[in-house]
Amino acid sequence: TPELTVTNDAMINVDTYGTGNGGDIRIAVDTLSVTNGGTIVGQTRGAGDAGSIRIDAAESIRVAGPGVRLINSWIYTATHSGGAGGTIFIHTPELVIDGRGLLYANTLGNDTAFGRPPPDGPAGSIEVLVDRLLVRNGGAISAGSESDGDGGSVTVHARERVDIHGRLENAPPPGAYEALSVTDPKIES
Repeated sequence: TPELTVTNDAMINVDTYGTGNGGDIRIAVDTLSVTNGGTIVGQTRGAGDAGSIRIDAAESIRVAGPGVRLINSWIYTATHSGGAGGTIFIHTPELVIDGRGLLYANTLGNDTAFGRPPPDGPAGSIEVLVDRLLVRNGGAISAGSESDGDGGSVTVHARERVDIHGRLENAPPPGAYEALSVTDPKIES
């Protein structure tokens, strides 16, 4: 497919609510736009693990802007329960995360089973392979923990440059992430 647009609160979604694992999302396009509250998500609300998301875009990926009902545009995996969060892999020459766009693989741990909360599963990981990465105006990449589950890791392989501008409102506390690594870029913030 040359172009895929997920916009105006539209969603591509694979979830699991029980003991079975969630399905995976695989997208191969020239350009991908996730805007105005658009969402691509794989999550677990049970004991099964969340599925993974793999996106290969030959030209670019853009994640940006709030929607009508959703406050962010997202590509994310999450665990709300005991299952593990999924992995996100992005491969594209240019990744732009702008204006409330989020690339997110967190553990949230807020669901209950039979009246009691299950143990919190670990967050997933994020791996980004790009030439250029631009994160600005409240955009973010996160693999943290908002529960007792372990945070995930974020790995960025950038051949040319990483630009990070602006700041995230309600940023997670220091230590919320298991690991963060950026290789080979010129970093500008």
